[in-house]
Amino acid sequence: MAAAFLGADFLFAADFFVAAGAFFDAGFLAALATFFLPDFLAAFFLPAFFAVFFAAFFAVFLADFFAAFFAVFLADFFAGFLAAFFAVFFAAFFVAM
Repeated sequence: MAAAFLGADFLFAADFFVAAGAFFDAGFLAALATFFLPDFLAAFFLPAFFAVFFAAFFAVFLADFFAAFFAVFLADFFAGFLAAFFAVFFAAFFVAM
C-alpha cells in the first residue's frame, strides 16, 4: 500500500515537474537568458574569470618565463662573457709579458 502510494506520488511529482518545466522553460528561461544572465555575466562571471585568469597567467607564466629566462640566458651570457673575457685577458696578458 505504501509502495503504491509512493509510486503514485512520484508519478504525480514527475508529471508536475514536466508540466511546470514546460511552463517554466518558455517564460522563465527566456527572461533569465534575456535579463539576468547578461547582467550576471557582465557583473560577476566575466570580471572574476578574467581577473583570476590573468592573475594566474601573469603569476605562473611570467614567473616561469623569467625564471627560465634568467636561469638560461644569464647563465649562458655570463659563461660566454667570462670565457671570452678571460680568453682575451690572458691572451693580452701573456702577449704583454
